[in-house]
Amino acid sequence: MLDCDRVFQYALSTRGYQSKRKGATMNLAYDNQMFYSMPLGGFRIGGYARLSREDKDKYGRVSESIGNQKELIQQYVEQNNLHLVDFYEDDDFTGQDFQRDGFERLLTDMEAGRVNMVITKDLSRLGRDMGETSDYLHKYFPLKRIRYISILENIDTFADNRDSSMQIYFKLLMNDMYSKDISDKILATFRAKRNAGIYIGGFPPYGYKMEVKGSFVIDEPAAANVRRIFAAYCEGATYVSIANALNDEDILPPILYKKQTSKFGGGKPGITGKWCAPTIRKILTDKTYIGCMVQNKYRKINYKLDKYEILAKDKWIVVPDMHEPLVTNEMFDMAQSLVGRNNTKYTKNPKSEEAVTYQHILSGLVFCGECGGRMTFDRNKNSVAFNVLCHGYKKKTCTTGRYFIPELALEEFVLNELKRLFKNRINKKELLESAKGGKVKVELEGLEKQEQALNKELDQLQNTLRSLYQDKMKGKVAERDYDFLYEDFSKNRDALESNLKTLQQRREQLMKYQEDNREILVAIDDFMANEILSKATIHKLISRIETYSDKSVRLYANFSCE
Repeated sequence: MLDCDRVFQYALSTRGYQSKRKGATMNLAYDNQMFYSMPLGGFRIGGYARLSREDKDKYGRVSESIGNQKELIQQYVEQNNLHLVDFYEDDDFTGQDFQRDGFERLLTDMEAGRVNMVITKDLSRLGRDMGETSDYLHKYFPLKRIRYISILENIDTFADNRDSSMQIYFKLLMNDMYSKDISDKILATFRAKRNAGIYIGGFPPYGYKMEVKGSFVIDEPAAANVRRIFAAYCEGATYVSIANALNDEDILPPILYKKQTSKFGGGKPGITGKWCAPTIRKILTDKTYIGCMVQNKYRKINYKLDKYEILAKDKWIVVPDMHEPLVTNEMFDMAQSLVGRNNTKYTKNPKSEEAVTYQHILSGLVFCGECGGRMTFDRNKNSVAFNVLCHGYKKKTCTTGRYFIPELALEEFVLNELKRLFKNRINKKELLESAKGGKVKVELEGLEKQEQALNKELDQLQNTLRSLYQDKMKGKVAERDYDFLYEDFSKNRDALESNLKTLQQRREQLMKYQEDNREILVAIDDFMANEILSKATIHKLISRIETYSDKSVRLYANFSCE
C-alpha cells in the first residue's frame, strides 16, 4: 500500500521533470526505481462502486454492497492522506458494459480535470468485459494521466511492476469468464422457467395483467377489446376497418394503455396513439389468447452485447393451458385460416353514409385453375354486383386472357356442391371416429408417457449441471474439467429438448386433427340445418376453389369423402 507522505520526502528526479505548466507531471523516484507520477497539485480521488443484479443474487451479503465498497475506499483514502473528491456509484448495473450513470459522471469529471485518480474495491467493480476494461486501463487512463488503484488486488497502474501487468491480465480474463458463467447460468434458469410456463417478461400482453409474478390474469377492459377484434375479423371485417372502429371510439391502443395502467415508460418515439393494421394482426395471431404462454421470441446475440435477434417460430417456447383464454380455440383457428389469405375488400352500399368495408365470404379461397394465381373480387361499374376476376393476364402469368365469373354464380355453385357432398359422399363415420378419439387417443396417451420420461431426464440433468457449477465455484472441480463436462451435459440436454419438442409438436398435430374434425362436424350440421353460406362455415369446410376460363369450378374440401 502506498504511503504518500513518505514518498514526498524523496527528491524529485530531474530526468522525470517535464514542465511547470498547469497539469504537468513530475516523476517521483524511490530507491532509484520509477514508482509513479505525481501530478502537480496532488491526486484528486474519485471513488467508484458498482453492484450488479447478478452479484446480489450470487453473494447476497453486506460485503458486496455499495455501502461496504465506499467504506473500504474511504478507509484507504484516510490511511494514505489522499484527497477524495466524490463517490461515484452504480447500483444494479452490469459490468459487461460501461453505459452506467455513475461511471458516465466519473468520466465527465476526469475529462474536466476534477478527478485524476480512480479507486475501486477490486478490478471487477470497474468492469468485467475484458476488452473494454483493458482499453480503459491501458489506453484511456494513461492518455489522460489517470491513476487507477484496486484495493483488494493491490493493483496500481502507476507502479512500474511487470508482475502487476500480468496480474491485471489474468484478473481481466477471470472476470470475463465469470461473466460468461453467470450468463450461461441465467440463460439456463430462464430456459427452465419458460419450459415450465412461467412468464419472465416485464409486462404481459394486451388483455392480461400480472397479480402474481410469472402468471397472467384477465384484464377485463382490454380483454373485451381483444374478444371484439377476433369476433369482427371472423365475421369478415378487415384489419383496417377494425382499427378504424377502435380509433373512432377513442379506445387506447396497447402501447398507450400499458403506459396508463402500469409503470411502463418505453415505446418508440413518435407514437401516434392510434390502432393500426399490424397491431390488429399481431393480436389475431398471438396464441396467448387461447391460454398459451408464448416466450423465447427473441435471443441475445452475445452475452457481451445488448442486442437481440428475432427467432423463427419453430424456436418459440409455447406452453398450453397456463392461464384463462380470452377466445375459444375454434375462433382462434378460424382467424388463423383467414390471416395471410387474400383479404379482398368490398363495400356494402358504397355511396351511402353507412358504407362498411368487409371481406367477401370466399376471399382467400378462390384461385385461377389456369395459372394458379389468386382471384379477386371487382365491382361492376354502376352496379352493386361483383365479378371474380383473374388479373394474371396483366402480369403475363395467365395465358388464357382476362376472364371472370359472376359472384352470385360462384356462390350458388359452392352452395349446391356442398349440399351434394353432404348428402351423398361425405364419410361422416370416419369424422365421428376421429372426433371421439380411437387410434388418435391411443397415440396421444403414448406420447404423454414419453414426454413425462423426457422431462424427468431433463430435470435430473439440470440438477447435475447445477451441482457441477457449485463444485466448480467451491474449487472441487477444475476449470478445464468443468468446461469439458459442461459441454458434454449441454449436448445431452439439447438432444433431450429437441426430442421433447418433436413429441410436443406431434401431440399438438393430433389434438388439432381431433379438434378440426369436431369443428367440421359442427359446421356440417349447421350448414345442413340452415343451408346458408357464412364466412366461418365456408372456411372450415373448404380449403380451395379453382375456376377456369370455361366458367367451370372445382372445389377442394377439408373433410374426407367416400
